[in-house]
Amino acid sequence: GGEEEEILAMIFECYHGKYSRPACVLLFCSLMELHLRMLVLRRWRWLEIEWPDLGTTLKEKWRFKQRAELFESLTGVSLFKHPRSEKLFSRHSALVGKRDKLAHGLTGAAWLVTNQEIRSAVELAAESFSVFAELHHKYCSIDSPPLLKP
Repeated sequence: GGEEEEILAMIFECYHGKYSRPACVLLFCSLMELHLRMLVLRRWRWLEIEWPDLGTTLKEKWRFKQRAELFESLTGVSLFKHPRSEKLFSRHSALVGKRDKLAHGLTGAAWLVTNQEIRSAVELAAESFSVFAELHHKYCSIDSPPLLKP
């Protein structure tokens, strides 16, 4: 992922800036959305589901939680409960409210983001690459399990 790596580079740049550190939270949440989108896309391709359906589905299910639920419908696995991704998804959920306030320009939003949350966003962003690589390997590779039939 080139785009994912660019976002990570932006996170590191913001972290070292004097006034841009809160943007690390915003960028981490964007990175997670991109990781999840690519995971769903690759699982969808692996299952050989028709492409027009994918475009429509991704437009309809654009929220993070909706896409996590879509992944669960394609695998039978909740990313919020999976041992490898549970911590990452839980901490992401905890930062989304701060991201929303920053993204929508609410007064004082940048001051509401703590140094611990900024550091956490940077650490989680770096960690997200290995977590999603493992998920891709487990659910999008040659020996991945098929779609479970209800």
